[in-house]
Amino acid sequence: MELAPYSEFKRWRCIHCGYCCGEYDISLGYEDERILRKFGSIFSYGKIGVYLKRKGDKCIFRKSRCKIYRFRPVACRKYPFYIRNSGDEKSEFLYNEKCYHIFVDRNCRGLGVGEDIEKAIVRLLRWIERHSPTP
Repeated sequence: MELAPYSEFKRWRCIHCGYCCGEYDISLGYEDERILRKFGSIFSYGKIGVYLKRKGDKCIFRKSRCKIYRFRPVACRKYPFYIRNSGDEKSEFLYNEKCYHIFVDRNCRGLGVGEDIEKAIVRLLRWIERHSPTP
């Protein structure tokens, strides 16, 4: 993975190319596991977590497109964005009076196409706010 500050790119859209489905193991949180359990025996248990099983060199749900796109795990929803608490000025992103540091995997094939990247980041941060557990 080759991370770069989001500000190096103007546009992003998921083009459903499958790069992330093949390149990375998909880690799951508790809520992901609860939602996806209805799809059967799809989990792989590692030393430090739960992952979606792979079939060959890609996620078990990747065919010509993602078969569970509507129910996809948080890790899939966030890709290619990586949200951090620290970074440099080029990664700073202000949202709801909070400063985030946003990086992207520069290998994502959707960079450079689609909507304004800042709109995509706001949409992701809103989704995270709505779906984060409340203390």
